[in-house]
Amino acid sequence: MFACKRCCEWTVGKVRSLLAKHEFEEEASYGKRRGRIGQRVIPARLEERKVGDLTVPGEIAIVSITRKGRSFVPGQGSILSRGDVIRLTVSRDSMNRLNGFLGVG
Repeated sequence: MFACKRCCEWTVGKVRSLLAKHEFEEEASYGKRRGRIGQRVIPARLEERKVGDLTVPGEIAIVSITRKGRSFVPGQGSILSRGDVIRLTVSRDSMNRLNGFLGVG
């Protein structure tokens, strides 16, 4: 029971931090930090947009969407919805482009 309570507290804390964040939250990097994997809650400006609108081949790719507690691998035609948490990979050289898509900075 105690472990379950801690897990729930961690999950609630993680969701709160994601909702409060307005920037890409890096989880990992690869290729001597040339690429990054991270997540964030989509901003209102991206609701009802297609995943393909944010994809730049070789630079930015959405690899999963978590919606209402369920995760899935999206296709290019998948539509983003309010509250979606996107996990994506982005090349270091494309961070400014990603921030532009997200309306950051």
